[in-house]
Amino acid sequence: RAAWLSRMDAATAGGETVWPLGGVCGIVLLLSAAVYLLGWLGPLKPVLPDLFFNPAALRHGEIWRLFTPVLVHAEIWALLFDLLWWMDLGRILEHRIGSRRFCVFVLGLAAATTFAHYLAMPLAGGGTAVGLLGTIYGLFGYIWLRNRLDAAFGIALPPITSALLLAFLALGAFGMMDPGTTFSVIAGLLLGALWGWFHSRRA
Repeated sequence: RAAWLSRMDAATAGGETVWPLGGVCGIVLLLSAAVYLLGWLGPLKPVLPDLFFNPAALRHGEIWRLFTPVLVHAEIWALLFDLLWWMDLGRILEHRIGSRRFCVFVLGLAAATTFAHYLAMPLAGGGTAVGLLGTIYGLFGYIWLRNRLDAAFGIALPPITSALLLAFLALGAFGMMDPGTTFSVIAGLLLGALWGWFHSRRA
């Protein structure tokens, strides 16, 4: 992993402008950790429901509810797993395409995976924590497809990364993940691949 990150840092050196404070990738990491520590475990627990997706509240102008559910993780292991993949894939992609485009991409992924999770809630028996996993698959789909369509893109995923993410996706296909997570992962993967195809056509 360290060798791959070193090679990718070299490959993306001199890319687009990245915002300070770790860029979008770092900001999402900090917000996710803060929501877990201060929300589930700390003094902000009473306001945590304000981050969940709610169609009625959305119609009353609470637009942030489209995006903030991806910051909510119900379990510490899910948070740690998501943040590890998020930093590996997100940091490299943000350096390659720039913080501005990466921010728009992430907001699109957040909205799509949140809505997909909401559609699956009746099958899942409820549940409000969406998490970053769907957006991670969006990053994976973008990098995987664009790398194959755009020879100059220059971000090759190590085989073990692709294998692990595809294996985890297979768990959902065989019903070993809850439907909400499975729907959000598929939505993220498809949107990420579509976005990668679009950018490869414009490269």
